[in-house]
Order: sequence, then C-alpha cells, then structure tokens
Amino acid sequence: MQRGLPSINMQDVDHQSPHPNEYDQVEAALSDALQLALVALRLIDNDQDVYPHYFAPDNRDMVKEVYETVAGICGTGNVLLSNIHIQTTDFNPPICDEYTLAHMIGQDTETPVIVLYPPHV
Repeated sequence: MQRGLPSINMQDVDHQSPHPNEYDQVEAALSDALQLALVALRLIDNDQDVYPHYFAPDNRDMVKEVYETVAGICGTGNVLLSNIHIQTTDFNPPICDEYTLAHMIGQDTETPVIVLYPPHV
C-alpha cells in the first residue's frame, strides 16, 4: 500500500525550535487525518448516526471512495496527495483571515497548495 503525503515547506514551517515545533504539529495533523479516514472507513457501512448528519444517504459509496483514497486503501493510494504543498506564510493579498483556518489554492492543478492559518494574521 502506498500513501501519498503532502510536503511541508521546511523553509516556511518552523522545524528548528524545541519539540513539538510547528513542523511536528503539521506532521501530526496529517497523520491524524489519515487515522480519522481509517476510522471512518471502519464505521461507514453501518453508521446511522454520524454519517447522515454530514452526508446524503445516496452518497455513501462516493464518500467511502474518498476516504479510501485519502487513507491509501485503493491499490497505490492517491499519489496526488504527495503534490500538495503545505505552508504557513500567507499570500499577498492574504487569503486567510480570522475566520479561515486553512485555504487551498490550485486544487485543479498538479501542484495544489494548502495555506495553514498563519499565526501573524
């Protein structure tokens, strides 16, 4: 099983400070997302409580496929995830604000970028 993981910009995300630093936190968040996808997959077929709260009943197969892709269950996994670049430096003009914790741009390209909420905003 192959899992594509987003890259974390080492120049942009603090990885020099004592642990846990910003890099550790981003890396832990990515790992948590994979683990949550695996938990969702384990429960999705029989869940009648959480799933209907967030998704339409007719979309169960499609939602399951998305979680399988994120978790790397489908054959080679989703190598597109390894094209995602994570940074904490916002763009100019900024795309994050006090109500936006993260923003993705270029999702229709081969090199999408996720900007995590910059602490200085």
